[in-house]
Amino acid sequence: MTTTPFKTDYNNTGLKAEQPGSLITELATLLETYFNRNWFFILIEDIPVDIDSIMEMSRLLSIQTEPDEAKIRELVHGLDQFIQSLRRYVIPFLRQKLRISYLIPHAMIKDKNNLLVYRLIASVFPDNVNRLALLTDMLKEYCR
Repeated sequence: MTTTPFKTDYNNTGLKAEQPGSLITELATLLETYFNRNWFFILIEDIPVDIDSIMEMSRLLSIQTEPDEAKIRELVHGLDQFIQSLRRYVIPFLRQKLRISYLIPHAMIKDKNNLLVYRLIASVFPDNVNRLALLTDMLKEYCR
């Protein structure tokens, strides 16, 4: 007998797809913890991402009551665009933007502590974007 990491009514987050409030809470935590940081806004300042839409998504995610389906659709649309921009403009150039690329040695960070922190960010950032995409897809399933 083989086991799969996914059960039929659960996904790998342990949340049922019918629980949009839990998904919204988890999305809010993920965005607040990993994407609402100064270093992140420096990374995205020169890419075509509307900062106002990011703030609107944060506002929608911070609402204590469960939003209606129209607001959830708006949130999902904004998150999809945000994820696409991150995958297109940030992830491929992440090491250069963080100044930790060995391809540009003259621009590398000299401070060992910052270098270590930025290397850690570069290694976990794509996984955080994938996690954001997974949660967004799960919320999208709720709207179907």
